[in-house]
Amino acid sequence: MSTKLLVLSAALVVAVGAALAFALWPRDEKPAPPRSLCFGTVDERTAALLDDGPGGRIDMDEFERKGKGDFAFFRSCIARRDNPGGDGTRTTYSIVMQDAKSAVGKPKGSVPLGDGFAGWVLPGRAEAQLPAGCAARTGSTAPYLSVELDVPFQEEKRNVVDRETAVRTSSTVLREVMTNLARNLGC
Repeated sequence: MSTKLLVLSAALVVAVGAALAFALWPRDEKPAPPRSLCFGTVDERTAALLDDGPGGRIDMDEFERKGKGDFAFFRSCIARRDNPGGDGTRTTYSIVMQDAKSAVGKPKGSVPLGDGFAGWVLPGRAEAQLPAGCAARTGSTAPYLSVELDVPFQEEKRNVVDRETAVRTSSTVLREVMTNLARNLGC
């Protein structure tokens, strides 16, 4: 065998070995950043706290309506999950953001949202409002922007999630929605 062929064969073996080592070498890959849901107000990791159990994938339907004057701002997001066995879908949770003429009330038995947020939480439902003046940034003449979170499977009568967990997860999700909505609107 000629030295030329021997050198070429050795170079080929080294190149193949290097390519295999590169392909199989463990890497410190960073996980993909969480996907932003509901008009950029909540990331999918936070929304995953509202897990209603078995079933398939979750789809997010987003709807936006623009108007004039009062009620010029309306955004709605509905998370639906495929039922086990493929027999339809169910609503996991919904978020409605809209301008409002009056300040948020406090239903009997609700817990304050806390952390400087004007709002309340019940196991299956929560509501909060952005500070007065934020609505004007949307073109609305109403004084407030209200955000409602509805989580049907967390309602106390369904007894799927204990009250403390339901209130804590709904509070976490609603605070993130409020924080990001205020940031997105610049108020």
